[in-house]
Amino acid sequence: MNFLSKQKRECILTDYMIKIERKSKHKLFSYIPVKRPQVLRSQN
Repeated sequence: MNFLSKQKRECILTDYMIKIERKSKHKLFSYIPVKRPQVLRSQN
């Protein structure tokens, strides 16, 4: 259960970052790996 909820949180976070990147095409967000959500999971 904990693992599933953790993945769900990461998916929501990735969605949020994608929305932010689309909303503001700022250079600050260019380093965020929104196109590769598996990067977040592999660091755990």
